[in-house]
Amino acid sequence: MKNLKNNLSERDTLINKNLGDWLRKERKKSYIEVDGKKKPITQSMVAKKLGVTFQQVQKYEKGDNTIPIFRWFALCDYFKRISYFRRSN
Repeated sequence: MKNLKNNLSERDTLINKNLGDWLRKERKKSYIEVDGKKKPITQSMVAKKLGVTFQQVQKYEKGDNTIPIFRWFALCDYFKRISYFRRSN
């Protein structure tokens, strides 16, 4: 079986990098409040929310791995960006 990463087009690789950049930026600008103090959201926190390892989140952020659409929606929901995808009738 061929490695899927080697079969990605240049455009698909660029998309993965751009989505990874978005994920990293959203994570780094987001905070949670614990005991009255703002704490940055870590890769481990995101990983727990997605049900993956923090190493997988690292790969998503670097653009090495493609983010599955169901995890993409979970990320948008986690960072409160899902409204873009929802349309009212």
